[in-house]
Amino acid sequence: MASGSKSADEQDVQTRTEKRKKKVQKIFLIRDKAFLFVVVFPRKKKRSIHDLHSKLVRFEEKENVCKREREISNAHTRNANSKTMSTCILTSKDLLYNMLRCDNNCYCSESHTYADWDVSEIDNFEGIFENMVMPLNTTGMETWEVTQVTSMARMFQGTTFSDGIAPEFLNKWSIQINNADNNILTDTSRMFFGSNIRRVFENELAAPYGNVVDMSYMFANTPIETIGSGIDTSSVKIFDCMFQNTSVFAGSMLAYGTPTFFTSAATSMAGMFEGALA
Repeated sequence: MASGSKSADEQDVQTRTEKRKKKVQKIFLIRDKAFLFVVVFPRKKKRSIHDLHSKLVRFEEKENVCKREREISNAHTRNANSKTMSTCILTSKDLLYNMLRCDNNCYCSESHTYADWDVSEIDNFEGIFENMVMPLNTTGMETWEVTQVTSMARMFQGTTFSDGIAPEFLNKWSIQINNADNNILTDTSRMFFGSNIRRVFENELAAPYGNVVDMSYMFANTPIETIGSGIDTSSVKIFDCMFQNTSVFAGSMLAYGTPTFFTSAATSMAGMFEGALA
């Protein structure tokens, strides 16, 4: 009996022990699940207005990059056969800027001359020749469609011209813009800034800038001697530093040779001839 009773007690102890183990295991299981939930599904922090704005800015930047990549991709798709086509279509200022500086493996083939470049979809010519040494042969550029261009700011900034004379195609562009039904060119600020330009617009009655409102720094830091028959400045509001630090030009010829040089619309002429030498 004692032996059997002991066996029953041991069995009872073992049963209670097993129950305790299961209970402990259940507690740990619940704890582990709770920890897993916290790790996998962390509580979201409240975002501040600054965080939301930063996220929006990053999203917009990513969208802009994607948009630019799509534009380039579309341009390449449209011009996929440009190596054999008679015309090379340039659809953005960046493409034109790079083509003007490209030596090999270019977007347009070597068989394409400047006359074969179609730039009619580009409305912004800002800085396209900036810091370049102007090619001696620019034949064909005079055929480019430029009536759609709204800005030529910095177009020749830092450019080196042969003997300091503006290329002939610029006169042709002037005629083209003058003859356009709708002249939408409004910005020529810093157009020749820091270049070696000496003579420009020599073959026209006047440069076709009747709707330009900003000519600030246009000839600053140049050795400009003459602007030909003049520039139509009837709409210009900003003349700031237009001839600043010009080495041989102090504006004396404006009083006698340029009947189209008006300042009646000016709102600012700060430093227009500052540092200019006669």
